[in-house]
Amino acid sequence: YNVRLEQPVPFDFIGLQYYTDPLVKLSLLGGESATRVPEEKITAYLFRQYPQGLASAIDEMSAFGKPIDLTEIGIDTGINKGDDDHERIAYFNRIFQVVQKALEKGKKIRSLQLWTLIDNFDWHQGWTLPNSCPIRFGLYRFDYQTGKITPRGAVPWLKNKITQRKIV
Repeated sequence: YNVRLEQPVPFDFIGLQYYTDPLVKLSLLGGESATRVPEEKITAYLFRQYPQGLASAIDEMSAFGKPIDLTEIGIDTGINKGDDDHERIAYFNRIFQVVQKALEKGKKIRSLQLWTLIDNFDWHQGWTLPNSCPIRFGLYRFDYQTGKITPRGAVPWLKNKITQRKIV
């Protein structure tokens, strides 16, 4: 189909999801992407841990002149082996810095939602990835065998940021 519209389709806002910068996988035979920096930190989903790339995405979407809702911002913690959650905290801290700078530049960001509250069942992967790494997106750990839900280290950090209004 090649559809030509007489007038642009109207829209009220842009919903932007961000996990990493959009690199292209260059390998035709599988394996890791040739566009990654060797030895850099990656997530269990093999995404680059690259929160600063959100700045480019916000700049690009701002060209439409519409408010931006950051509808899904998160990181799986396959790289975060400890209970202190330091990788997630560092990631979100950088995300908040990027959003603050964008707001200071006049970008129309009206909301930011973190992905996700608890660890989730991934419909195409289940509870683990093919490399046997558990899927751990949640701010709260979900034990799928017992049903117990416990906070990760980012929870008190995030509560502190919110209560002291240190978030954008």
